[in-house]
Amino acid sequence: VRRADTARSRTAVYASIATVLAIVLALAIVFRGTVLGLLGKSEDLTGRLEIWDAVIGLALQRPIVGWGWVSYWVPWVEPFDDLVIRNGVVQLHAHNAWIDVWLQLGLVGVVVLAILVVMAFARAWRLATTLDLQKVPVGGRYTALSLLPLLLLVAIIIQSAAESRLLVEYGWMILVVAAVKLKRKELA
Repeated sequence: VRRADTARSRTAVYASIATVLAIVLALAIVFRGTVLGLLGKSEDLTGRLEIWDAVIGLALQRPIVGWGWVSYWVPWVEPFDDLVIRNGVVQLHAHNAWIDVWLQLGLVGVVVLAILVVMAFARAWRLATTLDLQKVPVGGRYTALSLLPLLLLVAIIIQSAAESRLLVEYGWMILVVAAVKLKRKELA
């Protein structure tokens, strides 16, 4: 993408990236048992399907604005106290950030989170692929550091499908810092 200097060459690169991603996704779906085995997970994603069913059932009761934001679920408060118990352990999140946001903030929250993620990703992509000759040293070179926000965002976005870490701790920090800091770079 960095070397594609015409609209036609960028279109070809983007089409190639989309094709490769589609093939990888298709292979991951076809060989999901093998992939999950390599990751040390069972066919039901180590109980996640059961957790998601319970959480979706509760989210459907208040689909638009949810039950209220609590980040990690508070295990002594309804409806979280007995929502999901696996092997005697009360679960404190949905093991999927998007389902967790739907439960807590409803579809409104999912849309807001999606907008934040897309904006942060677009800004990180722009930083990684666009060379601003006025802001780089002589010679106009990219640095590996310009890829870091994009790589971190890709990692937490992928992880958000199987964990709710995007909403707490380092995941939330990376998302917010990337969104805010990269916007400041655009304005500078």
